[in-house]
Amino acid sequence: MNYLSSVARGSGLRGMVLALCIFIPCCSNLFAAASWEWTKGQGWTEGAGAARESAKEQLTHAMRLEKKGEYYDAAKQYFLCIRVYPDTKEAGIALQRLAKCLFEMENYYQSYKAIDQVIQSYPDTGNISSLLAIEYKIGNKLAKGAKVTLLVQDEAEAKRKSYEAAAEVFNSVIKG
Repeated sequence: MNYLSSVARGSGLRGMVLALCIFIPCCSNLFAAASWEWTKGQGWTEGAGAARESAKEQLTHAMRLEKKGEYYDAAKQYFLCIRVYPDTKEAGIALQRLAKCLFEMENYYQSYKAIDQVIQSYPDTGNISSLLAIEYKIGNKLAKGAKVTLLVQDEAEAKRKSYEAAAEVFNSVIKG
């Protein structure tokens, strides 16, 4: 956890979100109980985040946060919905909304990964052509040099990774 906290302190909220999106897939079992919460000044604490009693309530709560422009908090709640209620229609919607929050926070590559997961895991949830159109927008952002990760120190390396990610996204759109 110290590494994640240090990335967050050094890069602000956007850095924290990017670090979280890199960290979550690697350690998703850590969040399986849905009881971890990030608090500014305290870092990660256990017991602060609990899912609502139903997938619909959890999704509604997350959507309220997103509507207020609180994308980071909404993303956490969408992720919680997906982790706690993975086999529901709401989980597919939550994954789409999570992708939108990530896009709004300029975490384009992780947004693409979430959309791709919607297409793979919840194909009946969204309009595939709309999802592919969003992936295309993400590909354009990456092709224009949007950073894939904050962990790359060398600017030339960051550009190369951005172009590689753009190629991956465009290939996905073409296959779709």
